[in-house]
Amino acid sequence: MLRQRDRRFERRLGEFVSLPLEEQARRRRADVTAALAEKRSRLSLDNFAWYSKLEQDVELARIEILPSTIVFLTIILGLVIGIAVAAYAGTPFGLLAGLIAPLMPRPLIARKLRSVRKDFEEQLPENLDVLSSALRTGHSFVGALSVAVEDAGEPSQSEFRRAIADEQLGVPIEEALRVVSNRMENRDLIQVALVARLQREAGTNAAEVLDQVSVNVRNRMEIKRLIRTLTAQGRMARWIVSLLPVFLFGAIYLLNKKYLSPLWTHGIGIVAICVAVVMIVTGSYVIKRIIEIEV
Repeated sequence: MLRQRDRRFERRLGEFVSLPLEEQARRRRADVTAALAEKRSRLSLDNFAWYSKLEQDVELARIEILPSTIVFLTIILGLVIGIAVAAYAGTPFGLLAGLIAPLMPRPLIARKLRSVRKDFEEQLPENLDVLSSALRTGHSFVGALSVAVEDAGEPSQSEFRRAIADEQLGVPIEEALRVVSNRMENRDLIQVALVARLQREAGTNAAEVLDQVSVNVRNRMEIKRLIRTLTAQGRMARWIVSLLPVFLFGAIYLLNKKYLSPLWTHGIGIVAICVAVVMIVTGSYVIKRIIEIEV
């Protein structure tokens, strides 16, 4: 809006005063550059919410591949799968098989992201112990956090350094820790942020509070390990129930293609496939909800 207003003012002024040729050329170059930048921003993938989420997940998962490269490889993989299935099945509807390609990178990235967040959670008790010890020696909270960062492993070191850098830019340390808590999806770190705020505002004994937080984190981790052990059979049953029909379908298709052909040549067969897919997905989701217990 301001740029448009300036240009209107310049045009009105140009009716009475002529600008030098160099100034006119500079203004034209600036207008062209702004137009090109606006066009690039419209065509950029950053304007899509799903791409911004992909960028964040790739960065958090410490994956050394650009998100744009992942998108490009996914498109190529989808084309290859679609063409291969269409050529093998002898029908253009086989191209639809390429739609499974976008579903393949997401579980891999999510698995790596869960691993990073799990490492952060397991490192948190030791980091809190170091933070508590540094507070007892007279360090401020930010100073104690800097001491803890020096001995921390990844991903804790990078995340806490990010919080310290934000604090140096004027962000309150508790807000910086809340950002780390959201990135790592760790509720225990919110308690640490609360301790930092209490020490800053009321001067409480943060070391003792952090010791108790560390004990609570360790107890919660023990409960999670126990739950994971007790639900191992349920997780295995979920994968068997979900994947066994798919493997059986593929095996029968390879052995006797004509036996399964009524499933996609008749309306009732197509309905049966849709019902089977819905039942498999529903069963997997129900088992997942049963075995996943929040602590």
